[in-house]
Amino acid sequence: MVTTTDMQKLKQLNALTYKEQGVWFLNAYWKTGPTFSENPEEAEKVWEYVHKCVELDTKGEDGCELDEFQAHRVLEQLEEALTVKDMRKVLTAADVDFNRYVSLAEFMIYKYKVEWKFLVNAAQGEQDAEKIDMATKMLEDAQVALAESETKRTEARENEKVAKSEEKTAKALEVEAIGTEAKALRTEKEAIEDEKQAKLSEAMAIQSERAAKAAEKKAIHAEMEAKSCESAAVESEANAKTVESDAFTSETEARKAEETAISAEKEQLHAEAEVTKALSQLTREEDAFNTKKAKLKADSEDMNNGVVKRGRASAELAALECKDPLPLQRAKINQEAAVRKQQRATRAAAGARAAAQLSRANAESARVKAVQAREEAEEARQAAVRRREQAVKAREISEKDRASAEESRESAEQKARQAEASRKTAEAAREDAVASREAAEESRKAAEASRAEAEASREAAEVAVENMIKKFSEAEAYLEKVKLEVNSAGKGKIWWLNRELEESKKYMSQAQLARLAATEYVKV
Repeated sequence: MVTTTDMQKLKQLNALTYKEQGVWFLNAYWKTGPTFSENPEEAEKVWEYVHKCVELDTKGEDGCELDEFQAHRVLEQLEEALTVKDMRKVLTAADVDFNRYVSLAEFMIYKYKVEWKFLVNAAQGEQDAEKIDMATKMLEDAQVALAESETKRTEARENEKVAKSEEKTAKALEVEAIGTEAKALRTEKEAIEDEKQAKLSEAMAIQSERAAKAAEKKAIHAEMEAKSCESAAVESEANAKTVESDAFTSETEARKAEETAISAEKEQLHAEAEVTKALSQLTREEDAFNTKKAKLKADSEDMNNGVVKRGRASAELAALECKDPLPLQRAKINQEAAVRKQQRATRAAAGARAAAQLSRANAESARVKAVQAREEAEEARQAAVRRREQAVKAREISEKDRASAEESRESAEQKARQAEASRKTAEAAREDAVASREAAEESRKAAEASRAEAEASREAAEVAVENMIKKFSEAEAYLEKVKLEVNSAGKGKIWWLNRELEESKKYMSQAQLARLAATEYVKV
């Protein structure tokens, strides 16, 4: 007859974890029913059932019962393949508490065909609970120590591997960074020298450009002066030609005037000669009259002459004196006046002729000077033309020189800019290289620190392994002791603990197993 208390105990058993249900079943039937003490292969099956349920349950180790689908998989994988109909019959038969879920305890009740009321009331080694708990605690500590040692050993190996890799990489980076820095320094020095040379070339180019511009300016000024001189020379030549032309005209006119004056002077001289001749004639007549008169007077008064002769002389004298001398005198006076007038005219003609000759001489001299001035002006113009042509050539040359100097200056400026950019790039590269070298040094130091930490991790892992081996050895020794001391139903728990210990050994290395086997600790 099923009591409410037994069903509650079953439900409580079903609520335990798969491991707890398995251990409960082993404890209950260690020496009865399946008799696990005599059938270790069956106890191993319980181990498999527990772990298969944990594997299939989404709750893992915290699970306690499976649904229809998951329970079917347990049957298929650990027992035998069943049809859906048979499987449902099995699951219905196994579900003792009829909640449509199958716990591990219910599954094993069905499998081993045991009385579930006996199971829920089976002793669990309560009188040896302290020893069992102690063994459990020591095993759990050993497992924790194993996990920690494995974690630390794995971490130490990984840290050492990473540290070695980092140290190797850091040293390689440091060597590379030092080389890069040295190269960057050389490049920077070269760039600085190139920039210095470029700036020097730029300064020289600027100086050459200034000199070329000054020369061009001077050439332009010289050309302007030459053009101005040429223009002045052309103007002077034109003026000289005009003056020469005027001088030639003046000379021609002066010659004509001279010829006219000479001709007029000749006419005046001829007229003067005629007037003088007429005056001479009148003078001769007057002189002849006066001479005759004086002779007649002398003859009339000369007592040596006869009376007749004196009388004739007196009569002729009287006859002469009776004549009017006024017309002759007037004619003489008029003629003298005419002579004087003619002489004045002759002198005026002579003066005009002399003036004309002087004018002609002056005009001739002026023409000669004008010709000379014109020739000099022509020479000055030709010289000015030559100077202007030379100035033009000099200006063209200076323009080419200035253009060439500008190109040189622009090229030098461009090279200077390029050199400056190269220098800045080289400086940046050197700074980057220094930063890389410093970073590499820091990386190397960090790698060395990582190596030190890895060594510390390895040492800690070694300590953890030593501690784990100690704990496993103690736990193993204690379990051996408890096996002999516990005679109650707790034997299933002891088997389970021993099975977990052996399972844990699978995670040890051969070296650790050898060390564990060789270790002898004081038995608890």
